Amino acid sequence: MLDATGATKEQIQELKERIGKIEVRLEESQKYTEDKLIDQSARIGDIAESNTFSITLFAVIAGVLGTLIAVITIINSWKANREAVANAEKAASEKLDTWTKEKETDLTEKFNQKLAELSERHEKEFQIIRDNAEEQAFDNDINEAYVLAGKDRIDDAMSRINNVMRRVENSDLSKHQRVHAKALYYKGLIYYVDNQFENEIKAYDDLVNRFKDTQKPDIQGLVVRALINKGATLGQLNRLDEAVIIIDSLLERFKDSAEADIQVLLANALINKGVMLEKLNRLDEAVIIIDSLLKRFKDSTEMDIQVLLANALVNKGAILGKLGRPDEEVAVYDYLLEKFKGSKELELQEQVAKALYNKGSTLSQLHCLEEAVEVYSALLERFKDSAEAVIQEQVAKALMNKGVVLGQLNCLEEAIEVYSKLFERFMGSDEVTTQEHVAKALINKGVMLGKLNRSEEAVAVYDLLFEGFKDCREIALQVLIAQALINKGVRLGQMNCPEDEILVYDKLLERFKESDDLGLQALATTALMNKGVKLKQLNRLEEAIVVYDSLLDRFKNSDAAAIQELIATVFIDKGFTLGKLNRFKEAIAMYDALLERFKDNEEAVIQRQVVTALCNKAELVIAVNSKEQATKAIQEAIIFTKGGYKLHRAILEILNFMVEESTVGDVFRSIENIPEGEVLVWGFDDIRSLIEKLESPQKEQVEAFVRFFEDHHDKVKLKEELDQIPHI
Repeated sequence: MLDATGATKEQIQELKERIGKIEVRLEESQKYTEDKLIDQSARIGDIAESNTFSITLFAVIAGVLGTLIAVITIINSWKANREAVANAEKAASEKLDTWTKEKETDLTEKFNQKLAELSERHEKEFQIIRDNAEEQAFDNDINEAYVLAGKDRIDDAMSRINNVMRRVENSDLSKHQRVHAKALYYKGLIYYVDNQFENEIKAYDDLVNRFKDTQKPDIQGLVVRALINKGATLGQLNRLDEAVIIIDSLLERFKDSAEADIQVLLANALINKGVMLEKLNRLDEAVIIIDSLLKRFKDSTEMDIQVLLANALVNKGAILGKLGRPDEEVAVYDYLLEKFKGSKELELQEQVAKALYNKGSTLSQLHCLEEAVEVYSALLERFKDSAEAVIQEQVAKALMNKGVVLGQLNCLEEAIEVYSKLFERFMGSDEVTTQEHVAKALINKGVMLGKLNRSEEAVAVYDLLFEGFKDCREIALQVLIAQALINKGVRLGQMNCPEDEILVYDKLLERFKESDDLGLQALATTALMNKGVKLKQLNRLEEAIVVYDSLLDRFKNSDAAAIQELIATVFIDKGFTLGKLNRFKEAIAMYDALLERFKDNEEAVIQRQVVTALCNKAELVIAVNSKEQATKAIQEAIIFTKGGYKLHRAILEILNFMVEESTVGDVFRSIENIPEGEVLVWGFDDIRSLIEKLESPQKEQVEAFVRFFEDHHDKVKLKEELDQIPHI
């Protein structure tokens, strides 16, 4: 803590100790002076004793000269000695007084000078401490404001920031200008946390405008960061052209700066510009920008710059891929891998891992599958012991892709082994993205096992996925759980376990019945569809219709494309099932409902369902309505199929032939027009009784056409059968 002077207790104690040392030196000087006085007195005493001894000796020798002379001489000598001693003592005393006064004056002056120097020095130190303490207090307030913003206490955070700004905004002191600049910068960050993007941009503008002419490196750094953040926010708001302009102004403004920190920020700005241009689909320009970054900083040894260069190379490769230049893309990754192959820096290792993964993906797209497997294997070997999150993600993705490529190479056992390794290594991960890879690996493993007819193992894998992730609430994982349940149901159906299959679909529907996610809704629709189909196969037609009705009711208002496709299919299946129950009019009504809802839909899948509905309706109209109504329904369908759908057109020609609006030759030509390899399995159960009532040779001719679609799909055989039918 600080006292009233602004100094800490420790600093005051230090000053006291220094003054104490000076006092000790003064005491030593005083002692030295006293010792000198004692020494002088001793020397005077020595002189007196020496003279006394000389006089005595002289008196003995002169004793023979007579007592009188001796007495006189002794008296005179004694007086002289006394005078000499007195004079010597007086001289010594005067000299000592003079010397003591001189020394005292000298020591006092030196002490006062030293004390003044110490006082000045410590005053400066105290002022620095007071300044630092004030600036630190401001910094603490700013940092605390940002922490409050992170806790959604935006008003409190802004109050604290504004209080700091009020205290320094009118000051010209450098320390206050630094604080003001930092406060404005963090004000922008707080607005960003609260999604107040326009206010964020304004805060950055205030900072830039106020300090645009500053030459102070620390404030310049904040200005650069503010401009970079402004560009990033504009990009987030999809105001990409504005973002590019901001970055260009930043690059131009600081292009000559030699400050290392500024250079790093400029490199970041160039990367951001490349990203913005990529989002604007100005891919060639983005490549040029990245190349300019690589050229500008190619000789830099700054580690921050090296990391940015590696990041830029990864970005360049990805953009070249989008430009359809995969060979150049691979070359960029190879350059990166060679340049940084010996680096131990974690951030560079992350980019190396990304480059290896991207290279493997690109080779896979080029159908260089064996090479792709080699690249993924190299990545896995290099980073097998890494525990760093970003690298772990690349490892998981590499294992996933390696498994997929091995599947494409029909190396199913190897693919299963890879998926097992992925599961074993990452099952305990808390990272959602990594958990997704684990779940996908299990689904793929189940598919591979199914292809090998190891159905029980496949079902066990899907159960393992469900148990492992059933408590997860992330939507992506929920979708994978639903997909696993769908796959399990299909596999159980192939194992001739229809009741178990239906139970699995019911389990899925119960679990996700309240979900609003489109992906989960689509899978729930698939489950209902599959359940309906299975019930239909079990001849539980009424139950199947109930399922179709629940599906239509559940998703009747959905306008999602995937759901719409499934709804159209439901209309078809329900109509078909109603036909099986001889509820022809209800079936026709179902097809009419489909036509009303989707007749103007341009999606190819839905258009095909519309054509199917038209054909089914025409077939049923023949069975229950007049020839005139049947002819109208058939012609309506034929008009709709004139642009294509040759398989359906052939069906319609058969129906047209049955109502005597077409000839055998017309029907056969329509069948001949069906492209080779295209097959449409079509059943004529709904009108079989009607066919039986036709007269010869029309009856036999229609039956030959029916056999073509229901049995053999052989045009040559059809021609032979038709030729064998006698003509009347």
